[in-house]
Amino acid sequence: NLLMKEVPSKPNNLLPFMLRLLNSW
Repeated sequence: NLLMKEVPSKPNNLLPFMLRLLNSW
């Protein structure tokens, strides 16, 4: 999964990551 590779290492990137994940559904 591409999303798994994009798992954020920084807490600051968590929000954009979640938004991107929601947009992918």
